[in-house]
Amino acid sequence: YDDVVVPDGNVSIEWHANPQYHYVGAGGFRADVKVDNKVVRTVMMRANVNAYTEVLVAKGEVSRGKPVRAQDFELRKTQVLGGNFEFVTDASLLEGLITKKSLFSGQVIKPSDFEAPVVIKRSQVVNVETRVGALLIQSQAVALADARIGEFLQCSNPSSSQTFQGTVREDGAVVVT
Repeated sequence: YDDVVVPDGNVSIEWHANPQYHYVGAGGFRADVKVDNKVVRTVMMRANVNAYTEVLVAKGEVSRGKPVRAQDFELRKTQVLGGNFEFVTDASLLEGLITKKSLFSGQVIKPSDFEAPVVIKRSQVVNVETRVGALLIQSQAVALADARIGEFLQCSNPSSSQTFQGTVREDGAVVVT
């Protein structure tokens, strides 16, 4: 590196990254060296910025399709690679979810590794609710597919065989709007 000599005064350095740089990994930077708020020298530099954070990792193997508990995971300081910020830091957010795939000891946990459990099974008789103003109408229908909380579910009216769609509520009821 070349030495940078500047005149006496109030020295400050203002760093600028390439606009496409995401502040993790290798990148080019420009530094404006200022004396008394006037640029006296511009320096170019390449640097590799590594980010570390505490993320959840599996303590041991967790089989696919199993409900998880907070104690299945632990926090570990890990390097964030390639701008990939898909990770979980709070085990309590995973309580009650199930794994989409097997997780292995030390594996960094991502939100996409989990899904809500199925609360309604295909062909199950479900409670259905619809509200019209102050009037609440309750009935039953047959689920035409498996469904999770918050998903849309196609149902069939057992007496008319007409189909309709509603949203699955936490208690397993289907709400038609």
